[in-house]
Amino acid sequence: RAVTERTIGVVSVELGKRVADAVGRLSDGLRFLTNPRYTAPYVAVTLMSAFAHIWAIEMLGHAVGLPELSLAQATSIVGVLAIAYMLPNAPGFFGALQLALYAGLAVYVTPEKVVTEGAVLVFVFYVTYLVLIAALGGIAAAVEYWVPSPEPRAHDAV
Repeated sequence: RAVTERTIGVVSVELGKRVADAVGRLSDGLRFLTNPRYTAPYVAVTLMSAFAHIWAIEMLGHAVGLPELSLAQATSIVGVLAIAYMLPNAPGFFGALQLALYAGLAVYVTPEKVVTEGAVLVFVFYVTYLVLIAALGGIAAAVEYWVPSPEPRAHDAV
């Protein structure tokens, strides 16, 4: 926290304090990882999620006519896609996801296939992404507004 405050504080003291506060909250939120009871499931689910994403890209590639796409290549494409997720972007990551997928595909697939089968892969991926996000948002809203909250119990209070 102190290093963050001092480093960014060179530019702006107020910004340094705000960023240090955000870093402090983030580190507090990750404190659960010090307990092996929580770390093992967290790491396991994270790895399963990453592998599912990689496998889905490979299978989508095969489905749209890119049978030459291997699991290792799909891993690289997901890595490029991860960079797109990290960059600040427009709502829905419009543009960044498409560019990242095209860039990842262009490393392994001929240009002719990138603009044909690759375009289908990018379109199906993005539409599926939007539908999934909208569905999850709808489920979250339904749970928030229509599922009654349980009454707090005495031992839940800290």
